[in-house]
Amino acid sequence: MPECAGSIGASLRLWMLSYSEFDASPDAVNSTSAIMGLKYTYALLPTFIFMPAGLVIWNYQITRERQQ
Repeated sequence: MPECAGSIGASLRLWMLSYSEFDASPDAVNSTSAIMGLKYTYALLPTFIFMPAGLVIWNYQITRERQQ
């Protein structure tokens, strides 16, 4: 399952980068909005994905007996 999550996350990031018109070629000159798209994709996107997961983990009731 972690492999699936990693591939979905990578695909989503690359899609977001293409949407922001970021060019990753070696001689590319990117606009300010493309650079901001890169920053948002790698800083904010994981935050919005991990927040719901954190809420699920926070409210998950597990005891030593239930774990065993």
